[in-house]
Amino acid sequence: MEIFKHYEIVRAENPGEIRERASKSMQQRWDHINGKVSKWVEVYSYKLRHKKSGESDADVEKCAFEVYQNSNNGKPFQLMHCFNIMRKFDKWSPEIMQVPSESGGSNKRSGPDTPIQKAATPTRPDGIKKTKHKGTEAATSSMSSVNLGSFNSSFEERASQRNE
Repeated sequence: MEIFKHYEIVRAENPGEIRERASKSMQQRWDHINGKVSKWVEVYSYKLRHKKSGESDADVEKCAFEVYQNSNNGKPFQLMHCFNIMRKFDKWSPEIMQVPSESGGSNKRSGPDTPIQKAATPTRPDGIKKTKHKGTEAATSSMSSVNLGSFNSSFEERASQRNE
């Protein structure tokens, strides 16, 4: 909803250029952009991981455009301006999606006494579902312990009544 607020501010500043949109139409547009950019990041990061010797970043990008177009019924990727903005976030960063090797290179040339240090990889934040699941998991565990405690006390009371 914060995007909708920014949209309204920009629309108020430029009333003749930007027409009014409902939040549902903006959500549908975001879903479209998110889906296309996510597919592009998948293809582009794969090509980065399998970069050939002597291949420049421009060559990798060109090859990724071809693969994307072939896998999407001949439709080219046309949201590069969106990708350039979105790539700053971990979810759409092609560098984050790369899987580093354990040692960072071939094991043939490194001697047995050479210590291997793992590079610190940034972690993506938890998604909505995982966050919700953690919240419900904590709530149910605390509720079950409360219920179990009351069950145990009532059980002990009834047992003592039977013994008397």
